[in-house]
Amino acid sequence: IYRPNKKEDTGALGYSKHLSLMTILNGLANNIDQVFVFHYIGTIELATYNFAIAIPNQIKGPMKSLASLIFPKFSERSDEEIRYGMRNKFILLFLASIIIILTYITLAPYIFHVFFPKYIDSIFYSQILSLSFLGIVSIPAEIYLSAKKKIKELYISNICLSVTQIVVTFIFILLWGLIGIVVARVFI
Repeated sequence: IYRPNKKEDTGALGYSKHLSLMTILNGLANNIDQVFVFHYIGTIELATYNFAIAIPNQIKGPMKSLASLIFPKFSERSDEEIRYGMRNKFILLFLASIIIILTYITLAPYIFHVFFPKYIDSIFYSQILSLSFLGIVSIPAEIYLSAKKKIKELYISNICLSVTQIVVTFIFILLWGLIGIVVARVFI
């Protein structure tokens, strides 16, 4: 039904290299918390922390797939069209994240009692971590930068966020231990 497109994007390879480079520091920043917990607090707290982040991370997975749905639409629309609809997207995502947070905070004790009865200590931390679901509000802005190939802005955003994440995580864990790293993760 659809004939193949003969268009070639000569800048795609260079752009993909930039995106890959950006994810290196981001990957380090997203996983350094494990090293900090193990090194500065201990193995028992690392297990508690891993169980606390397990369910929120699983819930975030489908939310991040939202990017795959938005990206093609943003690629074909003009900047003005995207900005016009952005406010509504922010409001909808904010309301959805509030519903998800409240639902998770309510259900987390039951989930842990059924599936992880030995890690009841993780419930409180996991409920606090659910506040990080508010971060899904930023997905349309991130997708906009990627879809419009705003390389400079993406570098600034990714580097600033990654460095801030590493520094805040390190400082908070030294000051407050396990609750510090949980708060740092929500803060980021």
